[in-house]
Amino acid sequence: MRRQFQTRAEVDAYLAHEKIECLECGKRFAFLGVHIKRIHEIDAAEYRRAWGLPAGTPLAGTSYRAMHAEKIRRLQAEGALTYDHLPRATEAARSAPKSPKSPMDAERQATMLSELRRAEGRRSLDERIGSDGRDAERHAEYARAWARYRAGDVQAMAEFWKKWDSKKLGQVPRGHIVKPEEIVRIRTICELSEEDAARLVRATLREYRSWESGETRMHPGLLELLRIKGGARRGRAKPAAFSPSEDKILADNAHMGVSWIARALGRNSLAIHKRAMTLGIEITPQVNKFTPEDDQFILDHRDQSPTWIGEKLGRSTQAVIWRAERVLKIVLPRPQRRGRPKKSQPADDAGDLDA
Repeated sequence: MRRQFQTRAEVDAYLAHEKIECLECGKRFAFLGVHIKRIHEIDAAEYRRAWGLPAGTPLAGTSYRAMHAEKIRRLQAEGALTYDHLPRATEAARSAPKSPKSPMDAERQATMLSELRRAEGRRSLDERIGSDGRDAERHAEYARAWARYRAGDVQAMAEFWKKWDSKKLGQVPRGHIVKPEEIVRIRTICELSEEDAARLVRATLREYRSWESGETRMHPGLLELLRIKGGARRGRAKPAAFSPSEDKILADNAHMGVSWIARALGRNSLAIHKRAMTLGIEITPQVNKFTPEDDQFILDHRDQSPTWIGEKLGRSTQAVIWRAERVLKIVLPRPQRRGRPKKSQPADDAGDLDA
């Protein structure tokens, strides 16, 4: 009779077969879940507890696991498998009653925690460059804030940077290896959400979150782009907040485009982009599309200059001239060019010559 598993090596040897053995009856199956439910009337969790298997151990052979992994990758590539359920699943897992850990699970968790503590300790020693202990204290508090942020406290890093660093970031050096905490720092200084930061660097929300979590590495150029678009420049004063009247102008003239709104409000285009994202306004500029009202305005004011009409319609002078001459078939008065007047030519009159 088989005994319970005691080591991880025994579990790995048990799973390293094309078909997995049922420890209750000795038969082998590609997938064990259906068999133990129908024949032995126990579920997968009870089976793992009875034989000392760690939680989450797959009850399937190598061929079945490979086929299932290929199916998951195909569904991810087709977009049929999403991760929208993860927040709800995380909340359910946190509120669910905790089952007792197997000795193997407890040992694995203790090993992971000890390795994490050793890594944090090595990094702290490497970065303690101050002789008065000030840098060591700063880094220790940073490590605690970063651990809180990874645990779900989104305000932890903001509180840390507010206390320790009120300066804006400088230029990101070329060849710099981007750390996750630098990305969080720039986003915190710029007062951006994860969705806004991902939109500024033209990345998906999942890809951006993988940068902040450290799963993948962010390119230094994208970090510099986030710094510039977010407005985190060294020595730059924080722009004045948008007033309600400016928000109304932005909302009413979203169809005019970013450049037109920036000129009307006396602000730069990046500030208009950022404010539009905050208000949830989509700026869709007109591109060579004159409305019937625009055409009627041009016809009613054909005696005015194209520059004046363009200012009233929020369009360039060349666009107004092109619309008038090519579509409306009218000629608008052109302003006289400033310069030297042409010399008058002497009259060549035959009558005067004959006289």
